[in-house]
Amino acid sequence: MDNPIIQPYLDKWQEEHNRVYKDCLQTFGPDPSLGLRAVSPTVSPAPSMSVVTSAPTCLISSIDSMTSNTESVERNNGLMFDVQSVVPSTIAIQEMDINIWNTDTQSISIYAMSGSWQTADAVTNQDVWTLVGLVQVIGNGKNNPTRVTLDSPILISPQGTAGVYIIQTTNDDLYSELKTAADLGSVSQSDGKIQLLVGQQVGGEIPFQADEVTPGFSFNGVLYYTACGAEGRLLRRSTETRRLDHDYINEWYVKEPKPPIDFSTKQWWDPFRLWTSPVSVALSIASHTTPFSTSLAVLIYNSGMSVTEGL
Repeated sequence: MDNPIIQPYLDKWQEEHNRVYKDCLQTFGPDPSLGLRAVSPTVSPAPSMSVVTSAPTCLISSIDSMTSNTESVERNNGLMFDVQSVVPSTIAIQEMDINIWNTDTQSISIYAMSGSWQTADAVTNQDVWTLVGLVQVIGNGKNNPTRVTLDSPILISPQGTAGVYIIQTTNDDLYSELKTAADLGSVSQSDGKIQLLVGQQVGGEIPFQADEVTPGFSFNGVLYYTACGAEGRLLRRSTETRRLDHDYINEWYVKEPKPPIDFSTKQWWDPFRLWTSPVSVALSIASHTTPFSTSLAVLIYNSGMSVTEGL
């Protein structure tokens, strides 16, 4: 650069650019999908987003459908119901609270299947199910949560469905919430990420050998789950965070395209704000009568006028 007036501003811009780019590279690593290469490109830095990159990094949440209304729950051995994901993320259910009458040691078995239990002969066909939990628990009594930790997580594909079968093999004291037969398959509880559907009570202490089936009951308890985004990345909740492609992320599971950032509203270092006007800068550069400085003066003037007109 042949002009000492503008050089400090360009040096400051390059310094800020290198700092932001280095931070992004350390956070994400070389990632072509984010425009990050091992060597810094000669482009203006883009705003970064709040992101977790440990694998897998997931949202930990729960959905609570336990009720203390003694008039709306009934006991039986088991319950079959569906859990649906309504987000483009893999859901993994790892623990649950159930509602049982007993306060002593009880045997609980939990089965899961891919897809709805209503699409297969699930009541009697054990082959469509996978045993994910065979546990002994000490019950906490009616309307008090009894924690069950699964041996294997119940996995639900993005915007998919999984059938769940919980059976108490030592007693018929598992509480479910009473609905109606007409409610079978409808949503009984939703938290915006997963939803529980009304299922059916299944009688009998031996799995898949039901002595009675009663549709119109929903899960009465709590499901604890994680939700993992694509490639294990999860965007933290924010009212206004930006991806490197200038998209808003309003929720961790929703991506809505938005216009590019309006830099005039951002408190970022802006060389144009430090100059008294693009005209004075252009004239200062043009005073160094070389072909390069004259061309740069025209460029600065045009760029400065287009930027300041929007400020």
